[in-house]
Amino acid sequence: MKQHRGLAQRILAALLTMSAVIALSACSLRSQSSATPSTTSSTLSGPIPVVATIRPWGSLAQELGGNQVKVTTIISDPNLAIQEYEPKTTDITTIGKSRIEIVNGAGYDDWATKSVPKDATLVSAADAVGASEGDNPYLWFSKDVRNSVATEVTEAYIKALPNQKAYFNARLKAWKKSETTLETLIQTVASQSKKKLTYAQERPIAYYLMADLGFSDKTPKKFAQALGGNEEPTVDEVDEFVNLLGKSKHPSIFLEDSTRQSTETQEKLVTTAKGNAVPMTDVTEEMPTQETTLNEWISTITTNIAKALELRTKIQSEDSDAESTQATVSDSASPSTSGSDATPSSTQ
Repeated sequence: MKQHRGLAQRILAALLTMSAVIALSACSLRSQSSATPSTTSSTLSGPIPVVATIRPWGSLAQELGGNQVKVTTIISDPNLAIQEYEPKTTDITTIGKSRIEIVNGAGYDDWATKSVPKDATLVSAADAVGASEGDNPYLWFSKDVRNSVATEVTEAYIKALPNQKAYFNARLKAWKKSETTLETLIQTVASQSKKKLTYAQERPIAYYLMADLGFSDKTPKKFAQALGGNEEPTVDEVDEFVNLLGKSKHPSIFLEDSTRQSTETQEKLVTTAKGNAVPMTDVTEEMPTQETTLNEWISTITTNIAKALELRTKIQSEDSDAESTQATVSDSASPSTSGSDATPSSTQ
């Protein structure tokens, strides 16, 4: 009886709590509906002030918005450790003036969500696909995330400037063409080898891209978990990785991040990979300054992976229509950028 009585009391308490929450929500909604926002879609004539925390999302925001947006990217230095970034006072001020803010989420840039204006629209890449803190945060390498964010950003633009709906929809359509070209390249590379390909990476940056390419991750789990938790791998974990790269049956390719400050661990891994003729390519956390669009950057990485593994040579030797197939790969390496008017501006 005590157990049932205790359960009934807990249920009653829960119902009372829910009633209070509903009442508070109703008050909040009434308050919001009666308040007049400082900037409304009817008064905003453009360009829309947009803030993105990092260049991958900032470049996409510019590509989708064209001359109807003014995009400011908070972190544009490819050499910065983004997850350790401490926002400046000017960053907070910039965010406070935004009408649309685009963040990565998943614990990557939480500081950016603390100063969003009440009348601004927040677009989170993580929220778009249900990712949370603890998941791999390098979401821009996922085709599903890119498509979801592009759609949400366009919807936010239309909400802010409804009279430019046709313009924004046209730019989204143009972007989707470049995304289709990129995905065709990824599928082409993924289908070129008749054996299963593997990879190991210095940092867990390219997880989503390599999954789209059909590669299996052979990075030692404890090493990857340490880096995923922003910890330094132990000597034993580093040695396990070094031994993996030194084996005759090493991973098909090793991915390094050249923008990170060189460490003893990095030097060991790179030296071992080179000494054992393991194919290598560079995959950085931040978008390089020479790349102007997100899809161009990922296309470059994908093409470099194909070159490192000599996949084009295999195509030529195995495909009866070698020249045609090689042209497909080459053409796919440079997706159309006609949907972009300018390189996104940035604030440090």
